Amino acid sequence: RSCGGSIYWTTKRGYELPSTAPPSLSRTTLWRKRKAAVEQAGGSSHGKPVQLRKEYSCTKCHKAMTSPGHTQFRGKRFCSESEQKSKEQWLAEMRAVRLASE
Repeated sequence: RSCGGSIYWTTKRGYELPSTAPPSLSRTTLWRKRKAAVEQAGGSSHGKPVQLRKEYSCTKCHKAMTSPGHTQFRGKRFCSESEQKSKEQWLAEMRAVRLASE
C-alpha cells in the first residue's frame, strides 16, 4: 500500500514499516568517486610510492651487469675487465667443470 509517496510494507500484525529504498549509487561507485576526489585534491590514497628497481652492478668494475663483457653461468659471474680470458673461454671452462662434476 502507498502512503504519501513513500512505500510502506504491512507486517503480519498490521504495522506499517517504511521500506529501505536502495541508494542512488552503488557503494563501489561512491568509493571510486571519493578516491578520485582525494587524488585530484593532491592527496594519495595509496601507501608508499613505488621505488624503481636497482640495476645490478659488477663488484669488480662497478659497471652494470647488463653491459658488454659480463655474463653469468649457474650463479657464477664473469667480468671481462678483471679476468684475463674471453667470455667464450670462461663459459667453455664452466661447462667443462659442470660436465665433469655430473
